[in-house]
Amino acid sequence: MSYPNGTQPISLISSNSSISGVEKHEKDHYLKINPTTDLVNFTELKFKGSIPYLDIEIPYSDPNHKLNQFGFVYKKNVNACLYKDLAKVVIDASEVAFTKYGWKLKIMDGLRVVEAQQNMYFAKERNNWPEDLVSSPGLGAHPRGMAVDILPIDAITDQFLDMGSVYDEFSSRSSRNYEQLSDEQKMNRNKLDSVMRESAQRNNIKLFELPSEWWHYNLEESFYSKYKPVSDDDLPDELKMVK
Repeated sequence: MSYPNGTQPISLISSNSSISGVEKHEKDHYLKINPTTDLVNFTELKFKGSIPYLDIEIPYSDPNHKLNQFGFVYKKNVNACLYKDLAKVVIDASEVAFTKYGWKLKIMDGLRVVEAQQNMYFAKERNNWPEDLVSSPGLGAHPRGMAVDILPIDAITDQFLDMGSVYDEFSSRSSRNYEQLSDEQKMNRNKLDSVMRESAQRNNIKLFELPSEWWHYNLEESFYSKYKPVSDDDLPDELKMVK
């Protein structure tokens, strides 16, 4: 999920992120993400065997998925895409996680087009959930492909590790500040943060975490806020997420 409030830095390395491949959006003065040059399609990379230490599972593409509390968000068989700078961090982190801990990493969500975020917002309204549970459509890093929800799994068993809460759990247990965790749960959270930090630093990219979600990492707001949020109509047919 995505929240409208502040985030907490985990890397203070200055970002040298390039804006090549984007064009100035004349109407609203945002930079516009070019799907061809700026987005990395992880589903395609997985099919090609190029990311052996990364798996993909998108609960929001299945209204009946046990981890999807929103109903219809994406169409079936949606691609998992990330902005190129974040993609570097995630790929590198998966290699570090495997080497150090015998883990693979599983992408649960990345680019979330405006229409999909609207679907989530409607679900919040229908269920009278707290106002800050879901960002308004177009806000945050997910609609720019600049946030990732990522979980560690055991590379041998492919089972999720115990992190103290399940993905997208609407409870205080999902918070990074939640204290009633076992030693194993604390260790697993610290390890996940450490591989993401190390990879961000190695790629000289500034990365932030969301205090309320231990699984969420995003590029800095001063960077992603320069870009126009991506709508389904901005994507080529093979990457469309809702239609």
